[in-house]
Amino acid sequence: MPDTELELAAQRVRQLEAEAMEMHDQAQRFNKEGRFAEAQAAYAAMHKLEDEASALAAKVGCVACVLGDDVAQQDAEPSLCNLDPDTLLAYQCLHPALPWQHHHQEQQQQSAALLQSRAVSAVVGSSLADAAAMGVHWVYDLGIMDQYEAERRAAAGEASMSGVGHSGHPFTYGCEFMEPPRSPFYAYASGRNSPYGEQTLVLLRSLAESGGLECGHYADTFEATFGPGSGFDGYRDVSTKGFLRNYARAMPPPLSGANDAQANAIARLAPLVAAFGLGMQSPGGGEDDEQPAGLLKCVELATRVTQNTAAAVAWACAGARVLELVLGGWRAEAAVREVVADLRSPQGLLVPYCGPLAAELADHLAKVHELRGVPVPEATAALGRNCHMPNALQTPLQVVMHVEHLVEQQRQQEAGVAGNAGEAKGGASAARAGAQLPAEAYVWGVRLAVREGGCCASRAAYVGACLGAMVAGAEEGVGAGALPADWLAKYTSAAQAQAWAELVVAARSG
Repeated sequence: MPDTELELAAQRVRQLEAEAMEMHDQAQRFNKEGRFAEAQAAYAAMHKLEDEASALAAKVGCVACVLGDDVAQQDAEPSLCNLDPDTLLAYQCLHPALPWQHHHQEQQQQSAALLQSRAVSAVVGSSLADAAAMGVHWVYDLGIMDQYEAERRAAAGEASMSGVGHSGHPFTYGCEFMEPPRSPFYAYASGRNSPYGEQTLVLLRSLAESGGLECGHYADTFEATFGPGSGFDGYRDVSTKGFLRNYARAMPPPLSGANDAQANAIARLAPLVAAFGLGMQSPGGGEDDEQPAGLLKCVELATRVTQNTAAAVAWACAGARVLELVLGGWRAEAAVREVVADLRSPQGLLVPYCGPLAAELADHLAKVHELRGVPVPEATAALGRNCHMPNALQTPLQVVMHVEHLVEQQRQQEAGVAGNAGEAKGGASAARAGAQLPAEAYVWGVRLAVREGGCCASRAAYVGACLGAMVAGAEEGVGAGALPADWLAKYTSAAQAQAWAELVVAARSG
């Protein structure tokens, strides 16, 4: 291809990518306005633009290198021609899964068996919840969700109810494992993971096979699973297509990552927390060659493999830190308060990973903390139900804290105690008080997450990770014994997810 033709093609790639992003934003606006048919048409147009960009990009290679961009454009679009080679080093080595840090103040009374049980249950609970949500994934029309709920209510033999509030929910029925699945964007068989869950399983597999995070292995596995020669018959979302487009141009991690900061960054956190959370390392770590990489560093590395943006990293690290505290036995409400305080501290663990976004994230998480006692339908309506930040982390956190609130109310009623449920102060011991939840709380939370439609699979995945850890008990050993057996029987990848999760956890004691 002559230079001028190559340059024109590179310019066209950039134009197509910009048009695809604009169409994506338009689709989200249509969903918020209740213009669901127009939103679906906009998504279809977006994917057409993405596919055209991918086909052309394979011929162009590095767009920034071809166009010889100025410094400002290079900063906006990193490429091999302007990247510091040292940046690549962390992506080219193995970061082993970390041993449990038993002597850490936050784990003084935590046994290895309990931590292992929580970690495995968080991973399997996340993937299971995603599969449960798949059948109604991306259904934004709540009128249609009402119809699906009515079907389930009828199947459960319950009388129809009018009005809003879903007062029979989440205790007796839900829209999980809808048969046949009704997602308007893809046709999967019931029991299969959503696209988010499929991507999470790829990360989990890579962690299990590598004994930790090796970004090259992860990227290769991702491409082998979803790439053009993979035989994959499912849905490729924006970040997946962006990754494949970049990887086909020989762009290594982190340059392989798409210009994207959507819910994928939150939905796949459970395997990373299971491998690195509460490890023999500060939660950040890995800033020099003398220390192994800690949780937050590994979250950054893994995120940038497929989503190479500061916003994706910031939100992923905040979500990972909450989940890490929950894994350590904290109540979710206390974990969110702790993360808000950390984000507002100049010396906070999260500040190096959230940078100038730290204050904004703190405000968004403080807002959802205030809504923990509000019914989930009302809170989701206020926060949003799409795939974007901040609501892609806010809404699952609200569900988890609200379930905590419901359980605490129930406990108080049984004990005959009056008072405000859900918040105690006084250090780590108080933060753990009441953190162990009954097994049914997992079902409640996932049903609440699924029932609100929209991007319910990513929402359910994070809810399932948190509640999976919170219902796990030491008596369960290494496994997911507290998760609903009838749901696990419907989930086609349950055995594989558990096997990989156990390998990841085993690597921490190897």
